[in-house]
Amino acid sequence: MASTYLYGYDTPPKRATASELDTKRTWSKLHPEMRRRLLALFDASREAGHEVGLGGGWRTDAIQLATFLARHNEVSTDGCCTYNGKRYALKPGMAPAAPPGNSYHESTTDDDEALAADLIGDLVWMNANCWRFGLIHFAQVNKEPWHVQPTELPRSRSKYTGQQLAVWPLPTPPAPVPVPTPPPGPAPTTEAKMLTIVGNEDNHADPRRWVWDGGTSMRYLTSEADYKRLVDLAAVGLCKLHPAFSTLAAPFWMTTAERSTYGQP
Repeated sequence: MASTYLYGYDTPPKRATASELDTKRTWSKLHPEMRRRLLALFDASREAGHEVGLGGGWRTDAIQLATFLARHNEVSTDGCCTYNGKRYALKPGMAPAAPPGNSYHESTTDDDEALAADLIGDLVWMNANCWRFGLIHFAQVNKEPWHVQPTELPRSRSKYTGQQLAVWPLPTPPAPVPVPTPPPGPAPTTEAKMLTIVGNEDNHADPRRWVWDGGTSMRYLTSEADYKRLVDLAAVGLCKLHPAFSTLAAPFWMTTAERSTYGQP
């Protein structure tokens, strides 16, 4: 029997097979690599007993506008954002939503595919594990623990310039338990984390670099020797360096504000 996944915002949520999800535009208009990463995340969450599924993915411009207006009020001054020449302020208790044309939930790539999804289910487990699947959550950015997008893209849609998604090295699924159970062997090794080298988006001439685990942990690289130690650990399989952001010369750029969410200057 085909696996089914949590889907939608009904209570309780509906369930859908991968083939059934493919008939839903909110899913089928996500970038294929994004869908691949999400399905692997969904499968792993179910196996771990912390099931996660899809709330929504791609949105039309009209739905994005409705979402934005439902969460913001028009104001004469101040506010948080501008749309059609007018200022808007976030309604109390609401999570931010980007104006139309500024969300990864909308058609973003040259093929009109979206690059963001809102998930449902065990979001605590998802926030702790999504980095393993090449996804970053926004629990510490816009207080949106349900929102995920590819790790390697700029956080803001306004900074997206057509960057391509690489095929992310997904975690290896656990092997089936053999029958009969063999004698106990060595303790399983902990899966190596995928680490990203980070630079200062606000000043590309800044020589400082940080290392980020794609989740909630970031630390400052104190020297080239500190970086060389990471390279040595990756060489023996004790960690993984992101294939696109693994050098001091070509880091993943993050703003000061983004780094501050991880306790870094």
